[in-house]
Amino acid sequence: MCKIFRHLCYINLLCFTDIKIQNIVLDSSWFKAAKRLCAYVSCEALREVDTTQILSEVLNSETPGEFDDYLVHHRQLRKKLYVPRVEGKNSQMRMLHISTTEDLVVNSMKILEPSPNDPNGSHREDGKSSFSAQI
Repeated sequence: MCKIFRHLCYINLLCFTDIKIQNIVLDSSWFKAAKRLCAYVSCEALREVDTTQILSEVLNSETPGEFDDYLVHHRQLRKKLYVPRVEGKNSQMRMLHISTTEDLVVNSMKILEPSPNDPNGSHREDGKSSFSAQI
């Protein structure tokens, strides 16, 4: 019974910590000002900090909708999100643009990552080339 209680306390602490970390990121000036962001899709099995709230915030900022005029008027720009995809024999990582969680597929290690092509069959925008063009 004591072991179960300790495990539950540990899980609660992790959840609290994850929420705290995500709120720090979401409230930061650099996050609010960013037009493009790179982030990983958290994997519970790897015990990574949960990024669900951050990803949701960015993806919702990309979704066109009824508030577009409001966003333009208040100069809140939509953010672009790039997430990692591991490819090839050398496990080379690329940061690919996604605009919805439906762009993610489960890889052989059961980790969510972007499919190599968008729904139209075109190659996804690679963050490396996008960020390099801005420098």
